[in-house]
Amino acid sequence: MQHPDFAENYLKMASLKPSELLEGETPCLIDEWQDAPALWTAVRFTVDQRKSRGQFILTGSVVPKMAKKHAQWRRPFFKTHNAHNVII
Repeated sequence: MQHPDFAENYLKMASLKPSELLEGETPCLIDEWQDAPALWTAVRFTVDQRKSRGQFILTGSVVPKMAKKHAQWRRPFFKTHNAHNVII
């Protein structure tokens, strides 16, 4: 999400069709996912559909407010080097 040449396109894609960013081999690492809130919902939906855990590794600098209000997702968060991460 942070690559300077592609960041704008990634953010557009994440808001228009986030499922496309989740295709491909797993586990899939998504850094700074909090910059694209639609990814949170898309990841949860995809995990539910595939019925398999450990598919996505979400890393970022902060925990967005929307993630904090989902109690079932709060526990998997772990903190490393001043960042909050989750494996879903």
